[in-house]
Amino acid sequence: MSLIPDKKTWTIWRGGTFRKVLTLKVGDINSAPRPLTGYTARMRVRDADGVTLQTLTTENGGITLGGALGTITIYISDEATALITWSGAMYELFLITPSGDADPLLYGPLRVTGAG
Repeated sequence: MSLIPDKKTWTIWRGGTFRKVLTLKVGDINSAPRPLTGYTARMRVRDADGVTLQTLTTENGGITLGGALGTITIYISDEATALITWSGAMYELFLITPSGDADPLLYGPLRVTGAG
C-alpha cells in the first residue's frame, strides 16, 4: 500500500474513554473507503527515551478494523486511561498488510490531561 504517514496530535482525558475512528480512503477524501479485510494494525506509545508505555493492536482489542468500510477504531477504556501515569508521549500507528509489511499511517504527540 505504501502510505505516507500523517502527523496528528491526540489528547487522552485521564479517566475518560479514548476512541478515535478513522476512515482510510483509496485516493482523496471524496474517494471510496480502502478495504482493510485481511489487515491488522498496531499502535505503539513511547516516552522521550523510546520506552514503550502502551501497545494497542487488533489482537489485544485496542484497534478494530472495519473491513470493507475502511475504518480503523482506536480504543482505550475509561478504566485504562484512569491508570495512565504519564502526561505525554509519542505514538505510531501502523497497518500490517496481509503479506506482513508494516505501513506507517499516523504518528505524533499523545497528551494526557485530567485528574483521573
